[in-house]
Amino acid sequence: MAAMNVFIHMLEPKDFEPLRDRFHEIDKDKTGFLHASELQAALHDSAVDFTDEQIAQIIKEVDDFGNGKINYSEFLAATISTKRFMTEEKMWMMFKHFDVDDTDYISKDNIAEAMQKLGRVITVEEIEQSLKTHDVKQDGRISFEEFKIMFQQEADSDESEEEAEDKPDAATAAAVPDSEPATAVPVSESGK
Repeated sequence: MAAMNVFIHMLEPKDFEPLRDRFHEIDKDKTGFLHASELQAALHDSAVDFTDEQIAQIIKEVDDFGNGKINYSEFLAATISTKRFMTEEKMWMMFKHFDVDDTDYISKDNIAEAMQKLGRVITVEEIEQSLKTHDVKQDGRISFEEFKIMFQQEADSDESEEEAEDKPDAATAAAVPDSEPATAVPVSESGK
């Protein structure tokens, strides 16, 4: 999810204007964060009901900072379709955000430093799990090709999960009132 936050900052504001407006609608107390009760209400308004435990799990999965609430960047990262906006250039820029020593590979140290820049402390175990999951060549680092595979798998996984369920996922349901598609943000063919 942290890489998605980097990606969000690369997009043009017009790319996610409808989602910004929806975030502000859901954020009833105007704190800049979505709390469980606000997310629950938005989902209920969208005719999607989740238990308190399910809401807590959604927040846990989306909440990069571990503060029990969802900020605007986390909201966007959970609701934007990566396939619609991701270009090779944006992918490379995001990769270079993590490749802090400019070696064209992402190492354990790179992950820790990049996450620290994002304001998130990550444990050695989390770093090792990330490498274990995404280091296809098993050489202790992530190449740009492996990075692209990681995002393609994530996008495919998100699509498969949405297609497998008759109801929209919680973030999409909360972000998009009624049945309007979550990716109804106009973008030119060039991704600009």
